[in-house]
Amino acid sequence: MDPAPTAVPNPVGEWNHTRIVVNNGHVEHWLNDKKVVEYELYSDDWKKKKMAGKWKMFHRMANPGKVISHSRIMEAKPGLKI
Repeated sequence: MDPAPTAVPNPVGEWNHTRIVVNNGHVEHWLNDKKVVEYELYSDDWKKKKMAGKWKMFHRMANPGKVISHSRIMEAKPGLKI
């Protein structure tokens, strides 16, 4: 939900390596071995940003009592209506 202000993708023609780590609700997004975003899943700040953004209609994301062992990863370009 937050932009990754420190993310620097590789130049066109070179592969990027991304990693998402989730551990007890703590989430880290890495790009080319550099951490670019981290947050606490289901925190008050997370819920506020979710409800203020384009993700508010995804109700499965709002249930911390339900363990999701696998899920699809969504990529959305800025400005894309989902």
